[in-house]
Amino acid sequence: MEIRLPIVLQGGIYTVHSKIEGFLQRMVNRLAFGYYRYGPPDPRQDYLSRLKRAVERYEETGNLEFLVDAANYCLLETAMPLHPNAHFKSTDSQGSAVKRDT
Repeated sequence: MEIRLPIVLQGGIYTVHSKIEGFLQRMVNRLAFGYYRYGPPDPRQDYLSRLKRAVERYEETGNLEFLVDAANYCLLETAMPLHPNAHFKSTDSQGSAVKRDT
């Protein structure tokens, strides 16, 4: 089963690079399959720990499947955070977690 979803920004269709679109499609497919197989996401699950393990498995194997899983765990943690201080605060380049040294 494949679910095709357009990416909508500001009321218009956003054309993304085919590899990004493929990555997002794999995320949707795996979420849909997980829902079909296991039911809806459980807000009691520790998705952050699963995310860390998926990244470890990618580093060990190079299998991109684990990065798709990690992205889905990011999505699920964002939707149902267990972190006691979970919040969203936009930062500029000075506060970025991936700030480059110049």
